[in-house]
Amino acid sequence: NIFNKNGIKAINLSCGMMNPHTNKEYITIKDLIDGTKLMLEIINQIEDYLSRSKYENIKSNKIIIN
Repeated sequence: NIFNKNGIKAINLSCGMMNPHTNKEYITIKDLIDGTKLMLEIINQIEDYLSRSKYENIKSNKIIIN
């Protein structure tokens, strides 16, 4: 992708869409919520990793969705 091409390490995560790139594309609310939970868990895991590493001066609050 364009980020990796420019030296920025990045990945793409699918959001569970159906019939992508058509006029009948859609996503269920459940898939949106599950995708959001996944991203928030990734952010929290990164925060935990950074807090144990040389970046201990980085502080933020965990994001939790129920």
